[in-house]
Amino acid sequence: MIRPNLPGAGMQALFDPRLTQANAFSTFTHRFAVALTPGNGPTNTDVVRAVPPTLKTIQLGTSPSAQRDAMVSCLMLTRDRFQQAQLAVRCYRRQTWKSRELVIVDLGSDDRLARWVAELGDPSIRVIPQPENRDPLGAVRNLSVEAARGTHICIWDDDDLSHPMRLEAQLATMKVTRTRVSMLLREIFWMPKQGVMAILTRRTHENTLLCEKAAMLPYPALPRGEDTPLVQELISRHPAVYLDLPELYVYVAHGANTWDSEHMAKVWSRADIPFVGPRYRKAISELSRCVPIADYATLFPVEAGPSAPA
Repeated sequence: MIRPNLPGAGMQALFDPRLTQANAFSTFTHRFAVALTPGNGPTNTDVVRAVPPTLKTIQLGTSPSAQRDAMVSCLMLTRDRFQQAQLAVRCYRRQTWKSRELVIVDLGSDDRLARWVAELGDPSIRVIPQPENRDPLGAVRNLSVEAARGTHICIWDDDDLSHPMRLEAQLATMKVTRTRVSMLLREIFWMPKQGVMAILTRRTHENTLLCEKAAMLPYPALPRGEDTPLVQELISRHPAVYLDLPELYVYVAHGANTWDSEHMAKVWSRADIPFVGPRYRKAISELSRCVPIADYATLFPVEAGPSAPA
């Protein structure tokens, strides 16, 4: 687990103010609590929760010369989610880690996304059209891994939002702990149609995976849930570091996810810190300074009064 020591945070700010203020991209150094899973046998969520933390110091705001050691391939799969994918691309383009690429495997029925990406003129973004591909999700993920040119790969879901410092923070913790695998220990879970949000409990959040490409394993050819067995096998072979900075990732339940509403209700049941009512509005306001969450909210307006799932 890695969590910054933030004296005075809490009632004044819901999230780390250094990550939500306008000057969030300046260099800052502070101490974190770090938890490592051993990488020498079966590892599950219970093990992750039980790992005792130690203190480490890392620095964010690295120089361009320090970024030459790692090129990150961000891997996105998408199918007919043009507006959401646009917002995920915006998050990618705002990353402070400059040595990166975005590989988009587009399973959509039209070429709107490919045309929009071409208009951006960003040579770091590649679109691989696959309109006829009906392979299981795991097999398509393997296609994106094979196309990656970087030393590291990072899952970049088309319907979620990443903080500008996500890549840099995860790479920094990998460097200081000399690990090959990184994930977030907690993440933000957002249900825009219900008008609620929460920080989820400590566990292995597979959708935040960043690891060395050389350590990566094939995904099983499953239609969904393919990331869980992959990550369990990966962290059974390699020590993993967990970064407890949920501000870095917003997992969105918009009603058309791979998993159904019953699954999302179970995810909500793992909420560690819920944000409803005024706290929800404050959370949206703070996060909008660093991710395009306000624009995302216009795509999925609150359908009734704000309410948490039963």
